[in-house]
Amino acid sequence: MILITGTTGLVGTHLLAHLFLKDENAKHIIGVYRSEDKKNFTLKVIFEVYGVQLAKQAEQIHWEKGDICDLPFLEGVFSDVNEVYHCAGIISNAPSREKELRKVNIEGTAHLINLSIANNIDKFCHLSSIASLGEAPRNELINEEHYREEQGKTSLYSISKYGGEMEVWRGTQEGLKAVIINPGVIIGEGFYTSGSGELIDKANKGFPIYVDKITGFVDVKDVVSAMYIALNSTITNERFILVAENRRLKDIQVELAEKLGKKKPYISLQKWMLVLLISVEYILSLFKLTSRKLSYTVVNDALKNSFYDSEKSVTQLKIKYTSVTKSLDRVAKHYLSNK
Repeated sequence: MILITGTTGLVGTHLLAHLFLKDENAKHIIGVYRSEDKKNFTLKVIFEVYGVQLAKQAEQIHWEKGDICDLPFLEGVFSDVNEVYHCAGIISNAPSREKELRKVNIEGTAHLINLSIANNIDKFCHLSSIASLGEAPRNELINEEHYREEQGKTSLYSISKYGGEMEVWRGTQEGLKAVIINPGVIIGEGFYTSGSGELIDKANKGFPIYVDKITGFVDVKDVVSAMYIALNSTITNERFILVAENRRLKDIQVELAEKLGKKKPYISLQKWMLVLLISVEYILSLFKLTSRKLSYTVVNDALKNSFYDSEKSVTQLKIKYTSVTKSLDRVAKHYLSNK
């Protein structure tokens, strides 16, 4: 049996469809989900993007409602599992969610690793992020050998994803065969109110602020293809950066606005704006008027240029990346036809 965590997220949804395209039997797939609404939304996205046949197959998998932090639940799910795609996780830098971030992204991963070892599964594929990677010397590309240090000006999300990876590496030391996937900002259909999908929704609303930083972008379909290839290969105990192009975020925002027929952003996000916003939010939180969603650790990350090297995924996984412009065009068309 194939176990997918985070089945109702962006990557989990497209991974499920990809497995069907690779002729995996729906009866051999277990999908972990947390709410009926999210499950139904996943089925809706698969129907819109991949068609009615794959949507019907998605309905037929073994849907298991539960939480990866619930150990007794996981123990029951793992009885017949031999492969794991771990896509579950929280994306946030909110100080108010620090405990939740650590619990899900680190402790939840630890539960899955421990059960994978105990049940002698064949292979484990862990979805991480470029956020877990360290920095490269100036004018060098960040590759799989750059590890993030937990100390210093590091975002809560980065720390939690790095911690999750450490649990996977611990598992490999105990005999588990595993691969780690580190995608850039993921572009994909269907999830426009959270994570990277908010770029599309904000562009449609004419959001006026642009971010003048460079980072890596990748198509969700390339991500799930790489995960499938990595898990079904003889490659073990390796991690792979998945980045199609290093692009300026401002250019992505402008391109989306053009494709959606909306006004282009015209105000550049400045460091002082972030500091002011964080300070005001902090003061309001002292009076219980709001919860903290930002911290000073995100200021440097928000405006920092980072360039990623995805050569390893090209040479070892034979990934042929979709251009970012092509990905944006496809996703914008889906957004407009289904909003």
